[in-house]
Amino acid sequence: MKLRVGTRGSDLALVQTKGIISSLEKFGVSCEIKIIKTTGDLNRKDSIEKLGGKEIFTREIEKELLSGEIDFAVHSLKDLPSILPKGLKLSYSPRRESAFDAFVSNDSRTIAELANEKVRIGTGSKRRAFEVLKILPHAEIVPIRGNVETRIRKMKEENLTGLILAEAGLNRLGLSNHYEVLGKSFTPHPCQGILGLEIREERKDLDDLFFKLSDEKTRIQKFVERSFLKELNGSCKDPMGAFLDIEGEDFVLYASLAKNKAYVKGVYRSKNFTELAKMASEDLKERLKELGEIYE
Repeated sequence: MKLRVGTRGSDLALVQTKGIISSLEKFGVSCEIKIIKTTGDLNRKDSIEKLGGKEIFTREIEKELLSGEIDFAVHSLKDLPSILPKGLKLSYSPRRESAFDAFVSNDSRTIAELANEKVRIGTGSKRRAFEVLKILPHAEIVPIRGNVETRIRKMKEENLTGLILAEAGLNRLGLSNHYEVLGKSFTPHPCQGILGLEIREERKDLDDLFFKLSDEKTRIQKFVERSFLKELNGSCKDPMGAFLDIEGEDFVLYASLAKNKAYVKGVYRSKNFTELAKMASEDLKERLKELGEIYE
């Protein structure tokens, strides 16, 4: 079997896609990569919110998938909205890389060592900005976009104190000695570290194929964290976080939600993972309401 796979052209996107291709080769499948430029790749000046949300990284790829130009697409799942275009679906995902964010320091200090100093932290994510300000309330947040290497270069050129990046991307690019892991209390974006394999709905043959790559813990995490997005009508424009941990027989969801300048967080525990998304979303919306913010 030979398949055409669509992906963005960044180093990280290609590393992720080549990893999937390598896994598929064990089952006698060969793949041809088609690099597709997205709005997010072509416009790196404006903010993600101004351009229309994280869909700017997937829209053009999904058009090629719907037209049959490619057989499947490889995405960072955190970039995909909770509702996909009609005719498309998510297939199984391989084992998750790290879900957590990381602090990349310009001078080797940890984020805790910056508590009493005037610092400038680079991030293009409102969620990460809220989390940073909880730890470093006097920090200046500097908007920054681009691929991982570009952001690190900008950090040095603009003399930023540090950056917040996804640990998964740093690991996949072999930059694992350059950061501090921030952990689950610094609530990550839903499905961060998970790869999304997107296919057309009628391609049951690809579902059967990708099942061979699948990981059960990742499947449950993906279900709960994307369910949380759906409960909140999440299009990736909204500052929100979710990470499902499994502790023995308990499922534990770390979740966060923002509206304007209000940011609330919670930890939710259940033996039934299917009820956690609703439990968390309802509680966080109620707590925002108590702060005078209505989340709709």
